[in-house]
Amino acid sequence: MELNKYQMSHILSAIFLSPALTYVPEIFFGALLLFTGVRYYAYLRRGDLEGTKTAKLFGKLVIAAIGFKILYAGFLTWGQYVIWKAGGLSSVLLTEPLKKIPADFANSMPWLFDVKGGYFSFYSFNHFWLEVLLTLVLSFAFYFILLTLKKKNPRFLTVADARLGLVGGIAAGWPGFVVFFVLFLLFFLALGFYRQFVLKEEFTPVTEPLFAAAFVAAAFGFWFVNLLGLSVLKA
Repeated sequence: MELNKYQMSHILSAIFLSPALTYVPEIFFGALLLFTGVRYYAYLRRGDLEGTKTAKLFGKLVIAAIGFKILYAGFLTWGQYVIWKAGGLSSVLLTEPLKKIPADFANSMPWLFDVKGGYFSFYSFNHFWLEVLLTLVLSFAFYFILLTLKKKNPRFLTVADARLGLVGGIAAGWPGFVVFFVLFLLFFLALGFYRQFVLKEEFTPVTEPLFAAAFVAAAFGFWFVNLLGLSVLKA
């Protein structure tokens, strides 16, 4: 039986209001990183001394992470559109330009927000897409920092490690990126202390700290963000 727009709106409203929806990214990225970690340590690490296969694996992980972020934001945007369209008075917001609603940000992009449907564009950008944009900017900045460190000291990390750092940032999202970065520093310092003073080894690889920080921030980021009061940084 085909669903009409009101039934679809009711279903989407139930999904949007469900707390389970907020855990979808954590479940996806937690499972993805766990699977990748098992595959890396079980199959690749022992026979991939130069990191070629690992770099390819993490490259696919980057594509999967970016793809999920875009699809998830797109789903939320589509769902919000369907709900407002079937919501009676709220359907007016789909055609209103933003200039009729007080917002200074509208002046910066009048071609997008001061036209028909501008309010919905602004609402969707602010609630669904700004987090994606911030996440990608911060994650790629971290990625290029890691690549710069690689050029200065190739023994310190590899291209695969830099890609893993990129995935970790994307998986953590915003403001979870703060949790990911702090956890990475803590795990790296703890491992470095152990290797230097217990194992008497000079260099500390970043792969394990990146994996651990990425998984914890991705799978439990929502809890950390609330615990540390970082939710105020949400867009």
